Amino acid sequence: MNPEHREPSSWKMFYIAHTKSDASLNSIAAQEIVDKFKALAQESYSSTSTTEDEIYRQVVGPERHGRTRGYGLGPTPTTVFGTTPGRIELASQLRIANTQNAELKTKIDDLEKKIDDDRRKMEERMMEERMEMERKKMEEKMEEDRRKMQILLAFVEEMKTNKRLV
Repeated sequence: MNPEHREPSSWKMFYIAHTKSDASLNSIAAQEIVDKFKALAQESYSSTSTTEDEIYRQVVGPERHGRTRGYGLGPTPTTVFGTTPGRIELASQLRIANTQNAELKTKIDDLEKKIDDDRRKMEERMMEERMEMERKKMEEKMEEDRRKMQILLAFVEEMKTNKRLV
């Protein structure tokens, strides 16, 4: 339903139903109700924020049980104005949805923290693995250099021995 389109108020329905095409009212009783309404509206608007429907009910009296004045024989108060339990149910659903929304936001925050923590741990582990690889490369290089030094020392020793023999 379009939020800009609302059912007319009881007062507007009364006024539309009792107005002729030349904008005059169709009965003396209707004229009396309109005059009373305008007088009460003038008083109410200057003192409080009373709605048109409240003023209309003051003028014509309360609704009979199960009836909606001005809407014909078919519509009932629940079809025209909606059910109070419906509004209460909607408010309850809104509260539940807000609670669920807050819980989901908390879960999202927790998951984001866990992801950040896991990412940090993974980066640390990768750094440790890189450092371990570098250490192994250095050890291999040192071992290779040690073997070369041993070969070189053995060669030098052999040269010394060969020089003595000559």
